[in-house]
Amino acid sequence: MIPDLSGYFPRIFDYDTTHSMRGLMTHAVPLGLVAFYIFHLILKRPLIDILPDGLRRRLRSTSEKRVVVHPIEILIVVVCLIMGAFTHIFWDSFTHGNGWGVRTFPVLDEVATDFPGRPIRVFSILQHLSSVIFLPPLLLGFFWWIYQQPLAPSQDRDRRHTHRVVAWAGIIMLAIGAWLYFHSLRSNHIQVTAMAALR
Repeated sequence: MIPDLSGYFPRIFDYDTTHSMRGLMTHAVPLGLVAFYIFHLILKRPLIDILPDGLRRRLRSTSEKRVVVHPIEILIVVVCLIMGAFTHIFWDSFTHGNGWGVRTFPVLDEVATDFPGRPIRVFSILQHLSSVIFLPPLLLGFFWWIYQQPLAPSQDRDRRHTHRVVAWAGIIMLAIGAWLYFHSLRSNHIQVTAMAALR
């Protein structure tokens, strides 16, 4: 999802950069590594602990697996990040109007049908159709994997530590989100001021 940060924070992340081969190394890999290790080292266990009992017991063995910060392990994560981001960027090029695939195959930019006041192009249909086709198998595979995990015995756990970690994680995420939001407003204000000064 790193390439799509430009959709959430367009003032900070540029779409053409995050959806480029350069963006694989400048955005997808470093930000993906940070997100991966924050999740596995800090958030994974607390988040699993607050799941419903059935899911928590299925995922207990997963929550107790330690993530090793080792060059080989990091290399594996980097390769997975590159593969995931590359397939994301490649497919987006065929399902977004400014993509390489749409420019290469103009038929994708043709109007397939019309809703009142809004033409629906082939690439847009392809985008939503791919979600309809591929999302259900992914969800089925995910839940099949969960229910293949051993069911750990139920036990009462002191969740105060879990709640503290989740609370602090939420506070930090809100702080980061607020900083990104106000930074984007500040960048927009600077841009508007600069444009007004040039007039």
